Amino acid sequence: KIIQKRPKVFASSEDAVKWALRNQWLSNPESAQLSIPSQLRRQVRVPSSTTTTAKKKKTTAEQANEAKSRHAEPEPARIDVRYVWRTDLMQSEQHWIGWFKGMTDQLL
Repeated sequence: KIIQKRPKVFASSEDAVKWALRNQWLSNPESAQLSIPSQLRRQVRVPSSTTTTAKKKKTTAEQANEAKSRHAEPEPARIDVRYVWRTDLMQSEQHWIGWFKGMTDQLL
């Protein structure tokens, strides 16, 4: 349950560090700043520029605006940068029971 509460995506590595400290995954800020960013990978996505629009009859103003925009500089594609965990811990869930089975008895 603890791992399932972990966010899958962060806007920045700094956000991930703040989250780790706020949720007590780590208590030392210096340790969090050193260890959390290495657990993340930067993911860059460029949204598709093709969109489907319904055809409709264009007004004169719309036609004029389109003519102007054809001569204008194209807008740069918006790039979506986000940070995701480098490792999906849930993929190893099947092995957890073996790791912890009997551990309480050994520690007591």
